[in-house]
Amino acid sequence: MKRSVLISLVAILAVTATVAGIFLAQPNPMAPRVKQLEFDLSKANNEITRLKAEYDKLLAAKKPDPTIAHGDAPATKTLTAATAASQAAPASSGDALRKMMEAPGMKEMMRKQQEVQIDMTYGKLFQQLGLSDKELDNFKQLLADRQSKQTEVGMKMMDSSLTTEQRGAIASEMTAAKKDSDAAIRKFLNNEDDFKTFQQWDDTQPERMQMQLAASNFDSAGAPLSEEQRNQLIDLMAAVRKTPSQTPDLNDPRNITPGSLSPDGIAQQLARYDADAQRVLQQAASFLSPAQLDALKRMQQQMRTMAEAGMRMSGSMFAPPKK
Repeated sequence: MKRSVLISLVAILAVTATVAGIFLAQPNPMAPRVKQLEFDLSKANNEITRLKAEYDKLLAAKKPDPTIAHGDAPATKTLTAATAASQAAPASSGDALRKMMEAPGMKEMMRKQQEVQIDMTYGKLFQQLGLSDKELDNFKQLLADRQSKQTEVGMKMMDSSLTTEQRGAIASEMTAAKKDSDAAIRKFLNNEDDFKTFQQWDDTQPERMQMQLAASNFDSAGAPLSEEQRNQLIDLMAAVRKTPSQTPDLNDPRNITPGSLSPDGIAQQLARYDADAQRVLQQAASFLSPAQLDALKRMQQQMRTMAEAGMRMSGSMFAPPKK
């Protein structure tokens, strides 16, 4: 379901900050690490706001001064710092964000975010595989590299100036990178059954993250899910999400474009979300109690609110600059 756009847009800091804030409301042994992440992301969001304000100033500086006559030699030879900076200004706030993401400090912040997300999503898989400390570190590195590439592709796709051919090239780059990542993880695990288990976890990553975030809904309702019910619900949500649709699945970074986060694009995502949520509720009635179904409905409403807020903030960040 489209609420899992929060996972796909992990590179967009406003969305991940929202996820961290929701997660902090739940008791969890990882809370100190997530608290630090939320603090880091808050600083990053402030930096984004500052960059956008600077960019608006650069655009204003770039406009011709009507008080200076065309061809005025002294004026044309004089280049202020603001004008020089404006010539190198990014074409959109998204470009400004991409440049900011290249800074070492931002890369380190994103690395911390990835570590928390990996622990949240794959924690039980790590236990199931029975990895040693050294093996676990190596596996996490492979997963972090995988997510970094997805983030990189998602950021590239947000460039509104890309041609169809350029988008196709970036999509091919993503496909090749995933193939290489799969090969590296298969070699590391050195066990085909373990690799298939990993693939199943990776394929349902958005749903597992949602369940990690929203488990308190079922617990607070006095209707906790059994492990079997949890897995059934994850599989059901994933199956519904992967149902063919004309609305692009934003879990795939190749589908993240300025158009997909335009007002019309967001409306389409939310319409698909609502339809998918209803299908999940109907089919989950076969293995969830009435109390659990009520908790599921609350979870869906929370995730919808988070997804909508994240998409609108992200769409604003990557929107073309106002003339």
